[in-house]
Amino acid sequence: MKLVHIRKRFILVVLCTILLTLFFAPIYSDHLVMGLWDSLLNNETARISFYNIGIADNAVKLTDVETSAPYEAEYPQSCNNEKGQCAAVNINVVRKWQDFAATIKIKGNGKFTVNLRGAYAKDGDDNLYPVLVDYRFANINNRSFLSGRKSFEHDRPHTYTFDVKDGDVLKFFVQVRKHHFRFSDLTHFYKVNWLLFISVLVISFLLSYKLIQYISKFKLLEHNSRIDIVFVAVFFVLLFVPMSHISSAEKSMQENRMLATYPKLFNKVLNLEYGKQFETWFNDRFFGRSLFLGFQNDLNFYIQKYIKNQHIIKALDDTMFERGALEMLMKPVSKENMQKISSNIKKIQEFCKQNNIDLYIMIPPTKEDIYKDKLKSVYKNIAKKNYINELVQYIEEQNHLKIIYPRNLFIQSQSEYTHYITDHHWSEYGAFLGYQSLMKAIQEKYQDVEVLQDGDFNVFYDNRARKGIYDGLYNRIYLKGTNCSRLGLKEKCPDKFYYIYYNHKDRDRLDINYGPLKWSRVTHYDKGYDKNVTYISNSYGGYWLEFLPYTFKSVQMLRANTDENLKNDWDLKRFEPHILGFKTNILVIAVPSSYIYELKRFFED
Repeated sequence: MKLVHIRKRFILVVLCTILLTLFFAPIYSDHLVMGLWDSLLNNETARISFYNIGIADNAVKLTDVETSAPYEAEYPQSCNNEKGQCAAVNINVVRKWQDFAATIKIKGNGKFTVNLRGAYAKDGDDNLYPVLVDYRFANINNRSFLSGRKSFEHDRPHTYTFDVKDGDVLKFFVQVRKHHFRFSDLTHFYKVNWLLFISVLVISFLLSYKLIQYISKFKLLEHNSRIDIVFVAVFFVLLFVPMSHISSAEKSMQENRMLATYPKLFNKVLNLEYGKQFETWFNDRFFGRSLFLGFQNDLNFYIQKYIKNQHIIKALDDTMFERGALEMLMKPVSKENMQKISSNIKKIQEFCKQNNIDLYIMIPPTKEDIYKDKLKSVYKNIAKKNYINELVQYIEEQNHLKIIYPRNLFIQSQSEYTHYITDHHWSEYGAFLGYQSLMKAIQEKYQDVEVLQDGDFNVFYDNRARKGIYDGLYNRIYLKGTNCSRLGLKEKCPDKFYYIYYNHKDRDRLDINYGPLKWSRVTHYDKGYDKNVTYISNSYGGYWLEFLPYTFKSVQMLRANTDENLKNDWDLKRFEPHILGFKTNILVIAVPSSYIYELKRFFED
């Protein structure tokens, strides 16, 4: 009888150990339980994507499909852009291999790419996790690009690329099936950390053993109540709640910083800092951390009258500022930086003079520049001096060039919001004020150019902020505000502020196209002033597409700060061929006040 009791207890310990080890799988693996469940049992879809990359008119079309499985073909709008269009097919998968064959018709010269993917699945944190699909015998026009069986997930597809010409016809074939598990999946797809796995397994076993032992004793002793049993069980479970879900995110949107990565115990030698590094990793990723940060922010707001994290600070009236921008505006511009900026502007002037181009440099005031006095209680010396004015005066004296810096106009023009309360950009109203300041300077030479007025627009209001880029060519993208998400206030983001928006009455008449660089645009308007204008800016420049294109016949917007992989994406050498190729008459460079040091980067040694 005693042997039977011990055997039952052992079985319970083993079962409890397995359940706990699976429950705490996020500690030692990325989405192990969900990924395995969906890949082996729940997944019913294999996704294959086809791209024809070249110009906007490039396209692919699926015809003559032959398959032993149900499928659905689609042409997603999300991948239609200046580089071409795509097609995708979702194939129902089962345990056995199924054939899929189709004819693909090519429109336009370009690079054809096929991606063999797994299913698209996201967890509660909006992160993709691996749902695998098996593929084999993939070929195009009988040329094999995948022979033996391989498994792929959605964001790590098998990719095959080659050049195609307009009118090409491709014969595509592949076999697919529901994933069959391999032991190597654990390391390759689910990134199992075996050291952590063993640690969790041992702790789970010890906890299970002790818990079963306690429960057995409580069952045998009459005087111990069921409440005691529940209390002990709940107590041990709560100890492990923070470990029940370890975030796999690379970056914290609440704090706008990269999260700590899991440290290695051995890297040729024993890592003596492993304990501290593990603690930092766990503190960045434990379950409930975002709720804790939100509670901390709320507490700060009620006690200190502001909320802040590493990069954003929110004042009592909900206005959100970038801390880096605030602190930059509070520091004097060094003599060395003034000289470097002035020297760069002199080089730009020489370039424009050689090519008969009129140069205008504008410094749009940022929100931190206009509303910073709202944070006097936080930064005692925040509004004492404006160092941008000193820089402007120095440049004007050294370069004999009028700098457009309409800060006073913005401060006086508060009938509408000049900047978004929950975002770091200027509003369309602020962009309109900036446009009028620019045109006032341009009119000194081009007296016949007509400056747009309020009556040229159909205006409307919206309580959402707008991104500095467009969806496709010319449709606004609205959002609650990037600073809200960076503070972790996605659901609590204030929406009581309404902003004015401008639609020109000839909006449908404007011819707008993608420009030569990322996020750039080229417009033509037959009623505009007969000059070609190129302007260079960061995301602030996107808002001028509501105004400048209706003023001049041809306008080219060249966007800087678009590519982190570029050593210097403000380098004028990058823009020169496009400025000259556009036959530019007027060049406008707009660098917002909190980003004034970007003027140092137009020419770097």
